Amino acid sequence: MSGCIVTCDALNTQRSVAEAIIKANADYCLALKDNHKTLRKATSEVFANEEVERCTFTAPVETAHGRIEQRSVVAIPASAVKPRVLGEWAKDARTFFYAVTESNIKKYDYQRAPECRLFISSLEFDNPNIAELGYRAIREHWGIENKLHWTLDMDFGQDRMQMKNRNLARNKVLLNKLSLNVLKTAQPSFSKKSEVMSISRLIKKFERNPKLALDSLSKYFIENNGQLDD
Repeated sequence: MSGCIVTCDALNTQRSVAEAIIKANADYCLALKDNHKTLRKATSEVFANEEVERCTFTAPVETAHGRIEQRSVVAIPASAVKPRVLGEWAKDARTFFYAVTESNIKKYDYQRAPECRLFISSLEFDNPNIAELGYRAIREHWGIENKLHWTLDMDFGQDRMQMKNRNLARNKVLLNKLSLNVLKTAQPSFSKKSEVMSISRLIKKFERNPKLALDSLSKYFIENNGQLDD
């Protein structure tokens, strides 16, 4: 992990996580939400102050899935936030990032409300490419989120799991990932050239015909030599 940039959702924006990352000679870029309400509020106020030193990176416009999207990231030094608000984060936090995604639905020419996110990072603000570096880390993090976790949350209801037993929860997550792998393996066989069958539709198809699900499970394990790719 040495030399890497580790990204996490707000749930893992904890000092213990940050310290473990720093100890491994890596950097962190952690989502900042209302589980750190005071720090988030103070950081938002600092970003609103135009006199604070900042760096900005704006990515090229992207067109995909019927949307036109423009992404930008603004970086400010962590020292712009008062030390008493930073608390223990003052040990290694060096930069705050403000990421904005603006999206327009081409078909309806509908401009969606901007999606704004805050991040706290140990990356040095003095880096001349700090805003672009933050953009890359955040973009890759949300790529993983969109490709895997979003599907697990939406199609498998993983965020709504209520289990007090840690082993039970861990096994449930493992089974969800196995199911998703099986579905992705089967997806091309049930898709048309003009349209890829969604995971949610494929789940319903398997529910109506369990034999298809069993055949796909068998095919998955044959193709993977009986190994579970999690």
